[in-house]
Amino acid sequence: MKNQYYQIRLYPSLSVGDPESYTLMYKATLTQATRVVDRYESLWSTVIDSQLDNLDRDFVHISIDALTDDVILQNWEGSEILAFSQFDDTILFYSDDDTWEPHGTLQKEWVEVGDRKFIPRGTALEDLL
Repeated sequence: MKNQYYQIRLYPSLSVGDPESYTLMYKATLTQATRVVDRYESLWSTVIDSQLDNLDRDFVHISIDALTDDVILQNWEGSEILAFSQFDDTILFYSDDDTWEPHGTLQKEWVEVGDRKFIPRGTALEDLL
């Protein structure tokens, strides 16, 4: 399974938007995809967290857009990362434990809306079906 290629998609806040609103998509093995996740986590720390440490704590709110214009970083913390197998119906998600878990185990249940496109069950999007 680790050497198999997957279509990796980063979905920003799937509770809003449509199933095609992924920010990033590429093909990789799970090992390669984990390296990409690690690099973006490091980039988040370097670009965003370092700026947050320097903000005035009395300042009420600052938008992520003011800290970076990178769309992936703007959506990083609220994103779901899914891996779709290129050879079978396996769908995995990147968990908070930094592992790839089978779809539907530790995260929201997903509803297929056609052509291997998914939305989370119980959201406003599902009501539109």
